[in-house]
Amino acid sequence: MAAGGVNNQSMINTASEDQFECPICSDRYTDPRVLDCMHSFCYKCLCELQKSQVNPKISKVPCPLCRRQTSLTVEGVAGLLEDLKLSAAMDEFAFDEQVTRGQSSSIKCQACNDDKNWAVSRCMQCDHFLCPECQAQHTRMTLMKSHQIYTLAQFQSGEVIYKSKIREYVPKCKRHTDQHLNIYCETCQQLKCTTCSILGHGGKEHSLVDLPEAVHKCKEEVDTLVGKVKQNMTELKRVIKEADKSQNKMYLLLGQTNKKITKRAEKEFAKIQEMEQKVKKEETKLKQEADRIVQDNAKVFDAAQKTNKTQLKNAEYKLNEVHLLMTQGSQHEILSLKQKILHNLNELVTDIKSENVPNALGYLDFEENEQSLGRVVHKELVQQDKDNASTRSTTLYPKWKLKEVIFGLANKGFSCKKSVAKFSNNHIVAVDTAHNQLITFSPNSVDTLTKLNFNGLANPIHVVVNKDDHLIVIDKKRTTFVKTFSKKQKLMWQFIPGREINNDPTCLAVDENNLIAVGYMCREEITLHNPDGSFIRKLLAPGITEYLTMHNQRLIYTNSEKSRLISVTYNGSVVFTVDLIDLADQEKLKPTGVLCAWDGSIYVAVCKPSIIPVSSEIQQFSSDGKYIGYNPTGFRNMYGMTFTSNGDLVVAAEDCFKIYEQEI
Repeated sequence: MAAGGVNNQSMINTASEDQFECPICSDRYTDPRVLDCMHSFCYKCLCELQKSQVNPKISKVPCPLCRRQTSLTVEGVAGLLEDLKLSAAMDEFAFDEQVTRGQSSSIKCQACNDDKNWAVSRCMQCDHFLCPECQAQHTRMTLMKSHQIYTLAQFQSGEVIYKSKIREYVPKCKRHTDQHLNIYCETCQQLKCTTCSILGHGGKEHSLVDLPEAVHKCKEEVDTLVGKVKQNMTELKRVIKEADKSQNKMYLLLGQTNKKITKRAEKEFAKIQEMEQKVKKEETKLKQEADRIVQDNAKVFDAAQKTNKTQLKNAEYKLNEVHLLMTQGSQHEILSLKQKILHNLNELVTDIKSENVPNALGYLDFEENEQSLGRVVHKELVQQDKDNASTRSTTLYPKWKLKEVIFGLANKGFSCKKSVAKFSNNHIVAVDTAHNQLITFSPNSVDTLTKLNFNGLANPIHVVVNKDDHLIVIDKKRTTFVKTFSKKQKLMWQFIPGREINNDPTCLAVDENNLIAVGYMCREEITLHNPDGSFIRKLLAPGITEYLTMHNQRLIYTNSEKSRLISVTYNGSVVFTVDLIDLADQEKLKPTGVLCAWDGSIYVAVCKPSIIPVSSEIQQFSSDGKYIGYNPTGFRNMYGMTFTSNGDLVVAAEDCFKIYEQEI
């Protein structure tokens, strides 16, 4: 003897008022409508959202929570389906608040409208609260004798559970308003009335079934997709668990590694007392390097975990919504939302991809050395050492493969050579030398190639991006400035770099602390500046040309004339000088672009001047200048380089960009 199911009561018992608040207006939902992503909002809020669009005439509305677009019909927002299960749940929650949680003694009779008559029961057919007199009339009148009447005490005790009449709502045909939608066309995947089925949907080309059969088939499809989604979720949970385990192991090994470093340091102190200061310094450096490796690797773990957990949360939300609809929604609502349900589940089946982190990333150890304390190593570095023992003729390491070539810049009026950089949102920015402007695009959507408009920027020749997404540009016109622009493309600082040395700059770089380095080819010098442009010091840079990078308080640049890769500290001390040669025939190679990776490894674009047409390759060196390997590109004239957020290598050329991904 209940007016509703257990599931309804369970949801009411666990529901809170926050669950019935619109995310846009933060008030209780009014006429909630559901979008394609299955998020719901007030009808009026969605209308205001559509009006606020840059172009309100566009027949799409973005979800304020997940940003997915929902296409609108000619009816606009009014054509969106009502969220009946949410409206029903709100009605039941409001009833529960008023009767079982609130002051039921203050509920007035809705049948006689007498302010002095208080309700003692409710008629489920009339959906009215009744006073004792109106309840007695109900039992006497022939038309109302069959009505189900329950006392408020029965609701309060849980003997009877209130079920909203909204759940029994049966929509009517818009064309034949006197008929209900009681037939489902599997061909059109739409609900139809009897007349529409006979007039427009008869014949062999349309498959018509009754509602119970259509709902049964829909639930079978949903169950199949739910099973596949749960498999994806299981894999996500497994990957998250494995990554947590590997990351925890990494932190444990960090402590063991530090202990080994300290143990080795103590042995050195016992042997030579006067070397104590030097060894202590080396110990600190190694620990800092170990910490840096762990911090860098932790970023990879955290990024992967964030992606996996976001996907898992999204999948859990959508499965919960599907479950509520399948168990609490009416047949009409289930079939009305069938396409949206199946589309969302298919997306979860195909789009959920776990972000796996190699187990080797969590490995860390310390290797002793007779000439010094030793070095911090991990499995990948050990493998590199083995590969480095062979020549480039036997093994090319690391291996990069061409992922995409973005042609058509010349046809679009763009020409990019020396300078390319990346924002934190993975968008690439480069200098268009043909038209004295900056261009930008996303590696995942090359059609987004557009021009960047900056007030106060006349003739950019070099561009870099610091860790705060500020754009730093050499602007060469009558007077050459180094200018820094904010994310909103507003000029923040500018300074004249040539004032100290009376020469125009030819290259530019920025480090992880936002310090700026400006190189000058004619004077063979580098000036170091604070983020606001204030001068720090001037350094000698023999042979510097147009390519410069910075990493871990080191300046790395190329010398085209002598075919060299050179690294100096911020104090001007030379770290290493490497000759760039072809190991096969010992011919000197001409360097162009230079780039430093997160782990300190260095990439240099080089070519053989003696070969026509010129064919370029990318060589890789360790942070201390040791040769690691090379990759032939099959292209000529490779210049500026940068990394995307997922580790792809973007290389700028004269009329196109090449995007490489590392082979696994």
